[in-house]
Amino acid sequence: IIDAHPVLDTCIEAVAKECSNSRVIVMGRSLGSHPAAELAGRRSEELAGLIICSGFATLEHRWETLRGVVEPAVLEPTVTAHFEKLESISMPTLILHGQWDNLVPPSAAHGFHDAISAESKTLVLIPRAGHNDVMFMKPELYFGSIGRFLGT
Repeated sequence: IIDAHPVLDTCIEAVAKECSNSRVIVMGRSLGSHPAAELAGRRSEELAGLIICSGFATLEHRWETLRGVVEPAVLEPTVTAHFEKLESISMPTLILHGQWDNLVPPSAAHGFHDAISAESKTLVLIPRAGHNDVMFMKPELYFGSIGRFLGT
């Protein structure tokens, strides 16, 4: 997550060189939802929006996998800090998720949607899509949702 900040710095610098009056929107997919949320929560003044695809707000649905690998004394403060960060996200947010995602269940998308404080937030469940085919099952819905979010 820490390396997301220098990557954003580089992107902002590159965009500023090429475009005036540009909007920077951060997008995270799957595990990438965590660095995207990190940036949205900590650097909101530099961003115009957040897009999450097949992401998850917590590690709770993977707790059994992590049990015995990560000590609860380490994981619990991290989870608490993460929720506080999510609650601080107030920028426009689009969440895309596959209806049949069996790796990160749709309830995780609902959890992400519910956790953030943004007034302008949209959750789009893509019918018949799983985790890795979410953009291919209904490309018109997936890319159309992104286009509408970007105002194009």
